[in-house]
Amino acid sequence: MGGRWRRKKKQELLVVGSEYRERRRSYWLWAKKIKSEEEIIRKRKDAETAELWRKGFDMGELRDHRDWGMHEFSGGKDCLLVVQLYAKVGLHRYNVLEGTNLQLHEIEKYNREGTYMPARYYITLLAAEEDPSATPASLVTFQTELYERKCCTLNLTCLIARLKGRTKSTGNMGRHFRDDRDLPEWPDDKCSSRFLYEVMESEWEENDWIGLYLQVAIVTTDRRDYTYKPNLSGLKILNVVVETEENLPKETLLKCFPSVVVYISYDQDLGGDNGVCKRRAIVRRTVDLISKCFCLVGDTLPLP
Repeated sequence: MGGRWRRKKKQELLVVGSEYRERRRSYWLWAKKIKSEEEIIRKRKDAETAELWRKGFDMGELRDHRDWGMHEFSGGKDCLLVVQLYAKVGLHRYNVLEGTNLQLHEIEKYNREGTYMPARYYITLLAAEEDPSATPASLVTFQTELYERKCCTLNLTCLIARLKGRTKSTGNMGRHFRDDRDLPEWPDDKCSSRFLYEVMESEWEENDWIGLYLQVAIVTTDRRDYTYKPNLSGLKILNVVVETEENLPKETLLKCFPSVVVYISYDQDLGGDNGVCKRRAIVRRTVDLISKCFCLVGDTLPLP
């Protein structure tokens, strides 16, 4: 009798122990599954965050973007001068390559990557063909990305210039494109071996990118912080010479997109009793033939 009872008790203990181990195994599998799902969700969020970060233009879904160094700003008519000029640089690239004549109407918004200078700008703007005061029906939304490589000097790379929604891309080509060469010396009468073209006043007025390059050079060279706003209304171009790497017709030089160096002599009215300052600017445009990204490197100099 005693032996039969002990065998029955032992069988019950085996059944209870088996159920306990089974429950324990089930819990372990459930916990492992939950952890795996959480890891998948985390990786997906990280990927989405990285994608938003990579795109840079629409950061509204990225709540912690300020911790990443991305800062959102609204646009409007009173937007910072440097942002407006960078937007025009992006439009300039698009117009030359696409044969359009889009003009800046208004900055819609922009994101700046970087707390301090230099920084990367993702600018969303409204533009119109030819007429900057166009009606809302004729406006298009445009996006451009520009990267400052140095502060207190002109060293700017335009990476993206496109209509919003058109994501034609060359991949990462152009992402590392840069121009770190020293600027050339100001040309003189002894530069017979260089391809130099003197640009007439009517020509630089027709090709407004020359004046744009001058304004960008002045703003970036003298810039002390993000809010710097020099007076550009008193600028007067006196003389323009363009240098190319090869012998090109002047029409091709001005209307197409080759790599060039622009030498500009100008007067700058400083206002009040400060008088007029005579200066020079050198701006080199270097174009990547594959991605069509381009760099602007330049400086402003006093007359010798």
